[in-house]
Amino acid sequence: EVFEPLPMMPTEAMKAQVGESEKVWENIQRSVREREGKNKDGEEELKSTVAASAVEVKMTDEEARNVAKTFAAAIGDCRDAKLAVDKCDDDAECARASLALTMCLAKVVCPLQHSSVTKSLNADYDDEDEKAETEYNARLDKALENMAACVAGANERAAI
Repeated sequence: EVFEPLPMMPTEAMKAQVGESEKVWENIQRSVREREGKNKDGEEELKSTVAASAVEVKMTDEEARNVAKTFAAAIGDCRDAKLAVDKCDDDAECARASLALTMCLAKVVCPLQHSSVTKSLNADYDDEDEKAETEYNARLDKALENMAACVAGANERAAI
């Protein structure tokens, strides 16, 4: 299996995701107002249609509030990291800023993946042993990939 490094340069879509997350609470509020009914147990549900995929998603009021609280916390905690992404000038600076923002968001929305990256970063290995170094790098790269995928997935759920 050949390792392919995770691209860490922020795309315009990545930069826009943080801004979109700030609108989560507004979207949840609107969805609550547009709710269509109750399920068979009497629990209120939200029904939203994702325009791009036309997939029906059901989310309870409590789940919607939890998503909103989580993203509100992430946005507040990561404001400086977001500003660094918005203001970066060169590829290296943008890569560092993007990674810092992803790590910051993951701390709130993907704590397990954040912990895995932190544990991988702090793992001991013999830097004289090429195989150990390769394994360390592969483990860290995979942890970063999983964390980035989790943050992206959390953002998609919040956008619904």
